[in-house]
Amino acid sequence: MRPAWAFLGGGLAVLLCSRDVRADVPAPGTLPVAGQPVDIGLPHRHEGRKLEWDPSFHRVGVPEMVVTGAAAGIALTTAIVRPLKTGWSGGILFDNSVRDALRLPSYQARLDIRDASDVGLATITMFPILVDSALLAYWYRGSEDVALQTALIDAEAISLTAALQGAATFFGGRARPYVQNCGGAVPSNSDDCNTPSEYRSFFSGHSASSFTSAGLICAHHLRLHLFDSGADVVTCAAAFVTAAAIATMRVMGDMHYASDVLVGAVVGTSVGLGVPLLHHYSGHEEARGAPSAVTVRFVPIALGGAIQGTF
Repeated sequence: MRPAWAFLGGGLAVLLCSRDVRADVPAPGTLPVAGQPVDIGLPHRHEGRKLEWDPSFHRVGVPEMVVTGAAAGIALTTAIVRPLKTGWSGGILFDNSVRDALRLPSYQARLDIRDASDVGLATITMFPILVDSALLAYWYRGSEDVALQTALIDAEAISLTAALQGAATFFGGRARPYVQNCGGAVPSNSDDCNTPSEYRSFFSGHSASSFTSAGLICAHHLRLHLFDSGADVVTCAAAFVTAAAIATMRVMGDMHYASDVLVGAVVGTSVGLGVPLLHHYSGHEEARGAPSAVTVRFVPIALGGAIQGTF
């Protein structure tokens, strides 16, 4: 769980490091006066350079809000309704070999890694709203407007991903990997073998949501320059590394096949980058008099994939 919490705390840590801190050195023989506040170098509210919403950017309006609401409704409905039992079970292509290589040996270890993935998911999902919108755009850069717009974009993209993933799991009805071991390596009376979620394997919601959040983080930092420094690129890279770690944990915990998390990564990245970059931030380069050059590619690699793009 440490990498996930480190990622959330990293937002504040990078903010501290990206800021030009000049500690006042007291003159020789002088000491702070008792009762007076001491500046320890923490950033103050609205201390960063004022952030403005580029007029060429597309604001979230009524159509986007309707789409967000409809997507949230679909996601909620498919999460409540029992998925279809289509009879789809077992691995495809490289699924079984990857499962054998990554699945943790003991049932308790698999439960623990699932808990770690839950913490990681909560952390990376909160990051775009709590850190990027509330902490950086509103509190540090002093822009209520940008904070509101980025939060609404986050809600739009996260809802779309949840709707797509919910519909896929409902109609796909794929059995999770551990189902084939119920009554054997997995106790038949365990929660795993007695829950409707055992047929929600395709595609991975943890992977899709994590990569959606990573895409949002990258889009906001690379277009809005929230840190206004090289820390924006570092934050983008860290987000995708964290998302990949969360997706891998789902395979290690025997909750998903590799194909489940790979499809989730593709869908999540497409929505997380596509919604802000291709819709809301698409006019940024044209406003500067340069042609738009936004390209995003998912490149498969061994046991995973990589994101390549020009922003």
